Amino acid sequence: MSTHFRAAKDAPIACTMPVGEMGGRMREFHELFVAHLRSIDRKPRRLRLDLDAAEGLEPSVRALMAREHDCCAFADIAVRSDPTQLTIEIGVPAGAEGALDGFAFIAEMAVPPGANR
Repeated sequence: MSTHFRAAKDAPIACTMPVGEMGGRMREFHELFVAHLRSIDRKPRRLRLDLDAAEGLEPSVRALMAREHDCCAFADIAVRSDPTQLTIEIGVPAGAEGALDGFAFIAEMAVPPGANR
């Protein structure tokens, strides 16, 4: 199954999430990545995160990424699944690479030292 939240045409490169909600969202991503992250693939304007396909995880990941797209409409976000894994791909336009740096940082912080992900 695949869900694609397309980048809004001419969307400003800005996050519209209220500052008071950012900590909670970062915590959601961190908890997701600690429990389910398998691999990280970072390109200059694209980030791919592969997660295990734990039972019941897919709907919550799709809902989380829908909420993320609501506040970062400039991002192109896809969630794909197969029986063994769930993949999140986030693409951004030129000038928004810093947004991917934030996601990659949260994902990398979830990987235990010495782990090969």
